[in-house]
Amino acid sequence: MKDQPYQRSEKQIENDKFLIFNIPFNRWILFPCAFLVQSSLGSINSWSVFNKPIDSYIYGDQNKGRVPNGMDAIFFLLAGPFLERNGPTKGIIVGGICLAIGHYLAAIAVNTKQILILYFGYSFFSAVGNAIIYLSPISTLIKWFPDNRGLASGVAVCSVSAGNILIAQAVLPMVHAFGLIYTFIVLGSVFRGVLLALSLVYRLPPPCDKEKAPEVIDSIDIKSSGSELKTVKSETLQNEEIVLKEPNPSNVSFFQALFSNEFRMILIIFVANEMSEHIFNSHLSNMVQDIYGKNPKTATMVVTINAAFNLFGRCFIGFLSERIGRKRTFNLLLSLSLVCFLTMTHFINNGNYNGFIAFTWIYSISYGGGFGTLPAFLSEIFRNKNIAPTHGVCMATWNLSGLIGGFVFTGIYDSLRDKGHSISDPILYNTNLYWLSAIVAFGLVVSFLIPVTVRDRKYPAVPKQILKKRLFGRIIRVIKRKRNPIEIVSKEKENEEWNNYFIQHNETLNVSIKAK
Repeated sequence: MKDQPYQRSEKQIENDKFLIFNIPFNRWILFPCAFLVQSSLGSINSWSVFNKPIDSYIYGDQNKGRVPNGMDAIFFLLAGPFLERNGPTKGIIVGGICLAIGHYLAAIAVNTKQILILYFGYSFFSAVGNAIIYLSPISTLIKWFPDNRGLASGVAVCSVSAGNILIAQAVLPMVHAFGLIYTFIVLGSVFRGVLLALSLVYRLPPPCDKEKAPEVIDSIDIKSSGSELKTVKSETLQNEEIVLKEPNPSNVSFFQALFSNEFRMILIIFVANEMSEHIFNSHLSNMVQDIYGKNPKTATMVVTINAAFNLFGRCFIGFLSERIGRKRTFNLLLSLSLVCFLTMTHFINNGNYNGFIAFTWIYSISYGGGFGTLPAFLSEIFRNKNIAPTHGVCMATWNLSGLIGGFVFTGIYDSLRDKGHSISDPILYNTNLYWLSAIVAFGLVVSFLIPVTVRDRKYPAVPKQILKKRLFGRIIRVIKRKRNPIEIVSKEKENEEWNNYFIQHNETLNVSIKAK
């Protein structure tokens, strides 16, 4: 299967220079548009507020059903390639229509009291809409702002949290004002109208604007990774010289990116930092009430403020990654998450409510920051054309990890309860925090090992090499041999091996050959 990127005619490219009529298009308008597009997902991500009204209407018992909403992972895998082939305008149109259909089916399900329509109809269409709408603004903003990738991705993803807060607060008043059935109809109609209108604003930048920005994946320009552009005499071609150039990362296809070691490592650190978001947040209200004896109103306040810190982390950390680099940002976030989890177990054991809440909110900044940094990181490693597909795979894996982690958390919790531990016993939650800490610690180790510069990613391995890592500017490799298994490569030897690698692979590495 070959990559089939979205292609525009010359006329389309010319038309995209204007917003409407003769009003020129300005890329900064995409920021407020991204906020509105992503905010529409608040009804999906805040679905728990619908549970009690739906269960009361269908079953007459507000604790009966608990409708799941878990198909997102499947469609995140498909949404990325769809967007790269069809562009953001068609993506937002399709996503908006699916989101509206999902809400209309929810209204039908409630009106007819057919829970299966809600299970399969709403869940299916809302999952399709959620995946496409989530990815569309992020990939588009990064392509328009290659000079501010971190800011673009941070602002785009923080809009989801803002939508969660706003719509979660609006749902119950709407139910009381219009009734549950008409609430779904109103939301579906509003989302459809707003998204169809905003789809007309979205477009891709002109082809000449792509890939202009320097890379800051490790707080350095990727082109200054220690490589030197040299002209060397060819040993195989007479009277010719070879100009050595860096490989062009833009030539990487989606499948090459997907099966690369770098992507696997990025996937690991993202899941390690974000997996507990599904698990921890869904139990935060219970922890506040069960461990510390707080009332439901206080627990709701804690959860709302926690969402605000998540929003702040998505935006601020994305911007911060522009200054310190994406890899160092993930190193910081994973370290912060590990410290928070281990410290929270101490506060839970000691019954320290204020300390627990403080570190909970700090952790919320950390996992929010992971979402804000990931798209920019993927863009700089695998280039703009692979943002949506690779980001979709990451989001799908994150959703699945949260589902699996949720089963593990519940299994441990129920097992300990069956052994006689009360709901206020710290062991119920601390045991789960320990295994979550182990995953974060593993992610932290992997984060330090990610090769981010072109030279480190493409540097050739020597026979029987087990491991290679750059530390303090020098390549250190472990080789399977009896004498001197650990080798520190000198700068001279590194440049020689790097240049020889270029010469031997001149066709695949885009080497330019000039006549002497």
